[in-house]
Amino acid sequence: STYQLTKKLIDGGYTSLGFIGDYNHCRSFNERWVGFNRALIECGIQLDLSQCILDDDRLFFSSPEWADTRLSQINELPSAFVCANDYIAVTFMKSLKNMLSIPNDLVICGFDNGPESSIVEPHLTTVHIYSNQMGVKAAEMLLSRIHDPKQPYQVSHIYTKLILRESTPNIS
Repeated sequence: STYQLTKKLIDGGYTSLGFIGDYNHCRSFNERWVGFNRALIECGIQLDLSQCILDDDRLFFSSPEWADTRLSQINELPSAFVCANDYIAVTFMKSLKNMLSIPNDLVICGFDNGPESSIVEPHLTTVHIYSNQMGVKAAEMLLSRIHDPKQPYQVSHIYTKLILRESTPNIS
């Protein structure tokens, strides 16, 4: 889903993109990082790590001013940020608003379609995950393994849905 989101940003004319999130935090954050990078590679865009914030996850919430400090350390902000989740995106939107206008100067996207994504101004473009269906599928898989522990391991994918909102006006 992050691959598709990043491709839409590129197709919308955004050519300098940064990622915000600790891709070592969990498997889903890592998958989002991989999708982001795959889209850049396929579109011939060089990843600029100086426009990314990939610090240890614990630092993201270390102090209220941390996001401001990290953003001020970026010499040239990208035209778009893709964030590992909505909470991170909203945190950085607050800091970015002190420096520039979202979406006029920079666009930002999240992931998860958390409640904050539709409350923050401008409303955040995000990816909706079907948490209930994921829980049901996990329970089904667990019960299946309890019933037959020797069955092969399974991998299951639940589709997601891109939610386009005001934080990214030039993509469709």
